[in-house]
Amino acid sequence: MKSRKMTIALLAILVVSFSLTACKKTASTSIKNTSDSAQIQSNDEAMANKETDDAINDATGAVEGTGGTLAARPDSVSPTFAFFPCDATITFDTTTTPTRSIVITYNGSNCSGTRTRTGSITISYSDTVHWKNAGDSITVTYNNLKITRIIDGKTLLINGSMTYKNVSGGLLVNLTPGGNRITHSIYGNLNLTFDNTAQASWTISKQRVFANIGGSLVINITNGLQSPFAVEGINRYGNAFTASITEPLVIEQACEFRLVGGQILYTGPNATVTTTFGLNASGNVEVACPIGFFYYEQTWLIDGKTYTFIGPY
Repeated sequence: MKSRKMTIALLAILVVSFSLTACKKTASTSIKNTSDSAQIQSNDEAMANKETDDAINDATGAVEGTGGTLAARPDSVSPTFAFFPCDATITFDTTTTPTRSIVITYNGSNCSGTRTRTGSITISYSDTVHWKNAGDSITVTYNNLKITRIIDGKTLLINGSMTYKNVSGGLLVNLTPGGNRITHSIYGNLNLTFDNTAQASWTISKQRVFANIGGSLVINITNGLQSPFAVEGINRYGNAFTASITEPLVIEQACEFRLVGGQILYTGPNATVTTTFGLNASGNVEVACPIGFFYYEQTWLIDGKTYTFIGPY
């Protein structure tokens, strides 16, 4: 009997000891996973934000090459602000009614050699639309657009569609240095797949303001009018999140239409993350257009501890 009691006591001690160890391990892992997931989610946002904007730049270039009248697009154009990508071919349907289209098919590496793209985007519009008119709009549809980042092999697959509107009216070719501005808006829903497996759904609302600065096009992107957030939706973990542009995202023609600066505030269930663009690998502001990658810096606070991550884009 005494032996049995001792055995039971030992087992009880082992169970309690194991339980405490397990609790401690679970708590530690939870903190680590919370930090990791916050970084992964905001990294997703940084990559997808840039790539969706890049595709919209391509769409803008294709549409702006029409002289403003999509219904009677000339066969050959050379717009002042050329957006045409290095890794794509563009085909134009100028005869179908009542809906016409422009298809951009991706087939390789971008000009700076930082990523590859496959898939396509389709720009659809009424045969009566004149893009130069205020309020006229087109639809941009992402068709299995897959981006692979060269430096780390990270992938992103984009499907869905957005409405792209010329809010102010006017054509970029008519922008004067230091003069008028042209405002566009984008709004719509996208389905995203990260790293070939993790899925997310986004609603995007952004405003894009174009200016001619010293003969070079500069685009400032801010939160749109349809929502207080530039992006909101469900992340790869099935959690709701929002992302607000707190400093305008700046794209410059003089730097091959690359994102050269700006800041986004990402708010998810685990953390609030600030992402700053336009940096070098040390986290300092990049003063020149680099050969290769720009970098972004993310900072977030969890349980009183500050984390920092610097990554390429």
